[in-house]
Amino acid sequence: MHRKTWRNAAVSMALAAVLSFGMAAPSYAAESDVATPQGGPIPCGTIESVSNVRSISNSTTWPNSSSWRVDGQGPGNLSISRALTSSNSVTSSGGVSLSKISASVGLNVSSSTTVTTSFSVTLASGEKRQIQVGQVWARKSFSWKKSAGCAGNMTTTTGTGIAKKFLRYSYRSVKI
Repeated sequence: MHRKTWRNAAVSMALAAVLSFGMAAPSYAAESDVATPQGGPIPCGTIESVSNVRSISNSTTWPNSSSWRVDGQGPGNLSISRALTSSNSVTSSGGVSLSKISASVGLNVSSSTTVTTSFSVTLASGEKRQIQVGQVWARKSFSWKKSAGCAGNMTTTTGTGIAKKFLRYSYRSVKI
């Protein structure tokens, strides 16, 4: 047999063996799903990014539950003293990982803080008041982008969100 005929026969036998045992045939063509050093096609997977991070004004929330409020009537002192937990958070993340957002905005959006807080006011005779504990938050806005799929068939979603970091407690006394 000639050398070329021998090589063709060997390739044919290898292909027949692969097909008869249900194994995948070897591919000699360039794979389209593999990224190349020159920046070729994108592989299958997910790409997340966070951009346009900027600080925005602080905000205060006033939770409406008995853990965060106390009522009283004078004369005397009205006090609140409790261990309260506040958790950093993020809104509208579009499924972008919390670790990616945390690294991009510079704060851990999944951490929490527990602080014992106390506050008191003096009430005149017959005066009815409520002490309310509020949470003060530092806030950062950001844009997010998430692409998922394979080369040539990526689905991209975008949006904006706000990351909140607990700063401190605030107090107010209101007439009831």
